[in-house]
Amino acid sequence: LAEKSQRRVYEHSTEINGPRHPMTLMSLGNLANISSELGRRDEAQELFQRCLTLRKEALGERHPDYHLALHNFACELAE
Repeated sequence: LAEKSQRRVYEHSTEINGPRHPMTLMSLGNLANISSELGRRDEAQELFQRCLTLRKEALGERHPDYHLALHNFACELAE
């Protein structure tokens, strides 16, 4: 249920706000975390990578949200 709800939030935010909006990127990161918790590592890594790329494009490498995405992706790779 959490995954389905989060996927809807991500899709709606993408449609309304665009793919690089902070709310969209936050929901994408949440979706990646849910995939990781469910043990779907390949999917989680893909989502974390997409989130990292989009945050870099939207915010730049010096923004704290980019660093958070980088941290989350690194943690996923370390597991």
